[in-house]
Amino acid sequence: NARAEFAEGVAQAIAGSGRYERAEVFHRFHGGNKIKQWVIGSAPGVYEFGPNFLADFWNPDGSAGLQERIREIETAGQTWDIAGFVWFQGEADSAREYDRVPYPARFHFMLNALEDRFTLDHDLPFVITLIDYNGDDDLLLDAYRYPEDIEATREMQRGVGDSTAIGAWIDSRDWPRLDLWHLGDHDDPDGIYAPSADFGRVAGGLLTTRPEPLSRADLDANRIHDLADIALFAASFAVRDPKADIAPPVDRYDLADLLAFIEHFTGVAD
Repeated sequence: NARAEFAEGVAQAIAGSGRYERAEVFHRFHGGNKIKQWVIGSAPGVYEFGPNFLADFWNPDGSAGLQERIREIETAGQTWDIAGFVWFQGEADSAREYDRVPYPARFHFMLNALEDRFTLDHDLPFVITLIDYNGDDDLLLDAYRYPEDIEATREMQRGVGDSTAIGAWIDSRDWPRLDLWHLGDHDDPDGIYAPSADFGRVAGGLLTTRPEPLSRADLDANRIHDLADIALFAASFAVRDPKADIAPPVDRYDLADLLAFIEHFTGVAD
């Protein structure tokens, strides 16, 4: 969700890692948008796709940007997979607890919906950015926020990154900023947004270190199916944690999820 320079840095790191035979970064930029532009709703069972999700990722009429790119790949006779997800967004959600509290569930719903709509046989490794500001508390107050709002948002995003074995977070604190929010440096010889590209390379590099689960039943991503996965599934299912939302429909925790877990765990799904 960040600037093109950030996405270019991500792409460079992924290409340089050699982890994938061919890789490209699908990028969209929506400055100043809250996460509700992708996922609407604040309680399990009532989430809906927001306008950015429908425009960027998946739309019933097939018009979303990612769907169009996938059709181009298929028309060229190539196969594809979605290998990971990098997210830099959240400044707009930092002002109110009302926006922060549902943020983790909305984020995980977004990933689960991508896995479901594109029928992926694995969970999506992801890297989420901890937002920050330039340290000017007076300017922050002009944006109707306090430093404790920023800290609360950062802790919430850190919790998202730590919530699963295939997730991670990267911290934007102490990176140079052009203004209250945006990474950049007017004096950088490589251009004012060069720090954003550098930050993207760090984020992309971190994504390439995420473990690849054996299946959607490999909840600890250690490449084996064992009792730890069963315990994690049971605990997640009991509290309606997105890690247990394995079967469609997204955001419903029922017998279908249990059966899907068993199928993946036993190898029947393969």
